[in-house]
Formats: sequence, C-alpha cells, structure tokens
Amino acid sequence: MPPNPALGEHIVPPRQRAYGLADRAHKVPSTLSTRFAIASGTKAFTALVIVNLLAEGVLSP
Repeated sequence: MPPNPALGEHIVPPRQRAYGLADRAHKVPSTLSTRFAIASGTKAFTALVIVNLLAEGVLSP
C-alpha cells in the first residue's frame, strides 16, 4: 500500500465502453466520443431544482 493513497498515484481507471446505437436507423454503434442531443431535457431539470430551492427558502423570487 502506498504511503498516501489519497494522491491517486496507484488508482487504476475504470474500463470504459460504449453501449447501444448512435443512429438506430443506420445501425451505427455508439463510441466513447459519440455526442447525443439531449434536447430540452435540461430545462425541465433546471426548473425543478429552482422550484425546490424556492420552496426551501434558499432562493427568493
């Protein structure tokens, strides 16, 4: 065991693998560099977080 494992010198990175299809119509497999459009999904998530923070009194209107 290293003297200070928190430094991360001996940490082995996890295996990385892509799953699924990047384009189902053309049967193109996903890769680790495939970018996916997330459309407006982040807007709903952001709105939910803001509503929760308003309800908790962390934010003011």
